[in-house]
Order: sequence, then structure tokens, then C-alpha cells
Amino acid sequence: MNKKNMERLAARLQQLGFVDDIQYRLQANACFGPSQFEITHQVNIGADRCYFLVHCARGDQGLYDAIYFTACLRRMPPATSEHAALDNSMASINWQALYQSKEGLHVGDTIPDAYLIAELLQSVNNVDADGVIRFRHWCDTSLENMIPNLPFLKNRYEISQPFYFVGDDAPINFIDAMRFLQSMWIQRQVRTDRKLLVKNNEDGGRGSGSTGKLLIKRVRPNRRPGNQIQ
Repeated sequence: MNKKNMERLAARLQQLGFVDDIQYRLQANACFGPSQFEITHQVNIGADRCYFLVHCARGDQGLYDAIYFTACLRRMPPATSEHAALDNSMASINWQALYQSKEGLHVGDTIPDAYLIAELLQSVNNVDADGVIRFRHWCDTSLENMIPNLPFLKNRYEISQPFYFVGDDAPINFIDAMRFLQSMWIQRQVRTDRKLLVKNNEDGGRGSGSTGKLLIKRVRPNRRPGNQIQ
């Protein structure tokens, strides 16, 4: 492992928004000598959560460099008032710690009563057919694959974009990348609203024989001899 290489790469990643301990995280990955590895980061602004995955690879000279990072903006679906109590109960549990405990890997927090958790999950299963409640609390944990309709929920509540490093140019930082995704989110919402409006217009016009499209009056040229178009 090349010390100067780690220092240069750490400085490069600090431009993105990583804090000072990034050098130790890089060393912990690089000391095993992998051909490539990924470093994660998270930024929360209000209700928006943005996750970053920086892809680093080893080049021909055995030195590591950052190739690109993927930014993923997630806007969690709101909990309904009808299921607020269940949602609060789900939020009170450290699900990642619980999962690790079943393998004997977790040390730290006291694990809640397993029988009570089983009853809670049974209640959730009865009302959470679309998986929204579990999506709110199991994303980015080892239980993520147990969420019903996960691909659909990710497609609806997440938007992502890769950003590539170009030579020695200053990279787009995490905050700017997040703002870009927020703009993309608004653009997607505007398109969705527009499609819904068109669909509603079409559905509303079928009963009256209208196609739901804007009717344009065709203007014919005046054919009288004195008013012919030259």
C-alpha cells in the first residue's frame, strides 16, 4: 500500500464532502489489496436522504484512484395516520442490530423481546401489503430484501445518477450532486402530474365523445375573387 497514494486519494475525496477520517477508511480497504472497493457516505437535508457510493479502483501501476460515485436521493413515503402507531413501534427497534444478533455478531444495544417483535411483525404483515411501512424502516439494512415490492418502491421513491471524475479537475461535490437530484425529482414530478392531467382529460372526455385533446378550429382561406391569396 502506497502511503502517498492514500494521502492524495483522501484529499481528492475530501473535496467531495468526506470528513478527515476518510484516510483511515481508505487504508482499511486498501490494506487487503483488492482490485476495487467502494466507500459510502450519507447526507440528510430535511426529509431528503442522499446516499453516495464512491467507486475506487487500482490502476496498472498499483495505485488507487476514484473513478466515479453514484448519488441516490430517497424521499421516504409518509406514514399514514391510520398506521401511525405501528410505524412508531417499527421506528423504536434497531433492526440491523436485531439481524446481527441472530448470528451472534452484535454487541451493544439490548435486543427487545423477540415475542413482542414477532407480534409486531404479524400486525405489520396484516396491513402492509404494499411494503411501505417496512420500506420506511428496513431500507439499507440486512432486512431490505424482505420488503415486498422493493423494486417498485425504489423506483417510486428514489432517483439516482452517476458522476464521473475527469482527470485532475475538481469533482462535483456531494451537496451539488444532491441539489441536481432534487431538481431531477421536481422535473419527474412535473412530468407525472402532466401525464395524470392528460389522462384525466381523456377519461373525462370519453362520455361526451371528445378525445380529450385540444380542438383546433381549421381556418379555410376565403375563396371569393376579391380576397384570394396571392
